[in-house]
Amino acid sequence: SFLSTLAGVYLPGKKSLIHEVKVKCIKPVYIGDTLSVEGVVDEKHDAFSLLVVKVVMRNQNGIKVCRATMQVGVE
Repeated sequence: SFLSTLAGVYLPGKKSLIHEVKVKCIKPVYIGDTLSVEGVVDEKHDAFSLLVVKVVMRNQNGIKVCRATMQVGVE
């Protein structure tokens, strides 16, 4: 749900649609953990209105628990 929120709320444009997500879970996440999500646009393809976003999730101790790559179509 964090990845969907990142694409739907924080990416530019009125609408965005996730085309592909590749996720790698690195460490476990436990009940009560506080997660932060950081996304960086890695590629932009104007011809297809497509962004490639690299995402990192960290817990409250700054430990990387997940990383992902998303391809998102934007309007």
